[in-house]
Amino acid sequence: MTTLNQTKVVEETLTRIAGHKGVLCLLVVSPKDGSVWKSSVTAPQQFDERKLALHAEKLHAFVNLTRSIVRTLDVDNDLIFLRVRSKRHEFIISPEKEYILIVVQDYRLTPPGSQPQQQQQQQQQVPQSPEPVRKSSTEVKKKTVVKDDHDQSQPQETAA
Repeated sequence: MTTLNQTKVVEETLTRIAGHKGVLCLLVVSPKDGSVWKSSVTAPQQFDERKLALHAEKLHAFVNLTRSIVRTLDVDNDLIFLRVRSKRHEFIISPEKEYILIVVQDYRLTPPGSQPQQQQQQQQQVPQSPEPVRKSSTEVKKKTVVKDDHDQSQPQETAA
């Protein structure tokens, strides 16, 4: 009876995650071979079965490589969460011992107040240091003193 309740909780959690704005698909992948155990697609025009299998395979290999790098740098450490952003998508990956949870989202569609949009707003608010104003040689004018016949000095502008 407990496994039935656990299955229901897992299903509800996956449905809740898939229901977030911007989520295109959700994959539960085998940590051994990268096969898709469960998927939830909210953008079927972008993800067919072939693309889901390709994403699962490549991201499974990426998780294994990343985990290996983390362990090489620190033997006592392990990969617990991975977030990768491309031009179109953001991959949120949670590798566990029993499964790998992968969420693919279009971060441009995430609701206000979410992390990606806050980062974009902060980047827009960072003041840019002004570039020095440089004048071309035709814009620079130089004042010279010209003496006329009456020996009176008068400043006159001439182009440099």
